[in-house]
Amino acid sequence: MRTLFQISLRNQVNMYYDLQKLRIASGQRLLAQFLVKLGLPPELPALKEDATKEEKEERKLYNQDRADIINAFLEKHGIAPIEIDEEEGINVKKKGGKKRPSDFFAIIIREYKGITDWIVAEKGRILKEKLIKELKDDTKNKVDSTKLIDELSSATSRLTNEAITTVSPHGVISDESEYYMLKSYDLLMESEKEERKPIELAVQEHPLWQKFLIKVRGCGELLASVIISEFDIHDSPVKDQQTGKPIEVTADFVCTGDFHYVQEVEVDGIKKHILMKKKTISSFMAYAGQDVTDVPTKDKDGNILYDEDGVMLTHREGRCKKKDHQIKVKYINRKGELQERNSITYNAFLKTKLYLLGESFMKAIDYEVDEDGVYIRDEKGKKIKKGPNYYGSIYHNYRNRLDQMPIHDSKSNGHKKNMAMRYMIKAFIKDLFVAWCIIEGKEVPTPYEVAKLGMEPHSTTCPYLLPLLQKEA
Repeated sequence: MRTLFQISLRNQVNMYYDLQKLRIASGQRLLAQFLVKLGLPPELPALKEDATKEEKEERKLYNQDRADIINAFLEKHGIAPIEIDEEEGINVKKKGGKKRPSDFFAIIIREYKGITDWIVAEKGRILKEKLIKELKDDTKNKVDSTKLIDELSSATSRLTNEAITTVSPHGVISDESEYYMLKSYDLLMESEKEERKPIELAVQEHPLWQKFLIKVRGCGELLASVIISEFDIHDSPVKDQQTGKPIEVTADFVCTGDFHYVQEVEVDGIKKHILMKKKTISSFMAYAGQDVTDVPTKDKDGNILYDEDGVMLTHREGRCKKKDHQIKVKYINRKGELQERNSITYNAFLKTKLYLLGESFMKAIDYEVDEDGVYIRDEKGKKIKKGPNYYGSIYHNYRNRLDQMPIHDSKSNGHKKNMAMRYMIKAFIKDLFVAWCIIEGKEVPTPYEVAKLGMEPHSTTCPYLLPLLQKEA
């Protein structure tokens, strides 16, 4: 079961990502507001693969018109024009990898900051003048600061409109309502930054971060907080599917399998025997949605195929949200009736964040270190690059294997990328589990391929895990 630290961290992480969702949604509405104001036509969905030549030419002209409007605005503010793509329109990447529409949003924020600075400076000037006047008129009585603040607050609307016409008479922000929309967005940005600080501090105090995750190139405190709060290395009670309560058994209950055992607990002075389940590498992978499932094989029309004996043909797929991948779960509805519904088998939030971690692994670079783990630097004091991140290398090696195998020729590049990403993430989860077990003083279970398939154990080459294994030995 999760510790109190993990529960507290999980609540903080959820609050942070809730704020992030709200900030992103507000930013999208803001951008839409100002793009419409520029007279920009709406973006159309991507063309179908069987689009005609006339449709492609018409879409090209449409995208060119949209780009011309944006470019005119960007050039007015001293920013290089964007390029267009016949299919994607203006949403193409520039040199350096950043999307150009973000430049437009940066101009709006810059304009908002300029207006805000003017308002603050003007309020300071007015306050100073009023204070001097009050002191000159009546040196015996104290200055009524509350009255001055109320007067400034009542003048805020006038100052805002005056600032808009003074700072950016021909800018994007043209009225008070737009300014306050941006102010709300700015407050969300600041709230998000403030919420992130205690999360990072909490993660830095956790043993898993100090002894393992801090060494993993591409994994920062924020993604580490998701890993620490969502995964749980501690054994958990087996719960009843209908009630959600731990299953009670007798003291002489015989467990089947290698991963269950009976634990005696005391609740309100009464001793109970609870059925417990050990955590394994496979359970971690299943919880993160990285396991596989057997699904019916279908033809192009969606009909299930059968062999000559009438047995349904099946094949294995990586777990996702497809209907064939879901399971039936029993629950009690509002009326107290037992019902069934389809449900996914994994933590969707965790799976998404691990995919982002995988993307980070592919971009990260490892550097040369000495025996003490200190970075080796060149004559200029720069860290010496060793090569791609360890997990990034796993991705590229497996992706190259897929490209060389004829059986995967029919798969798209996106499909192959997802296969390689799953392989890399599973390698990380395996190392994470072993590291966490060592840190917690738990016995590391025998890997599945050794215990069940009879394969020879493999020695790890993970540079982040080797120091822990050497200390354990």
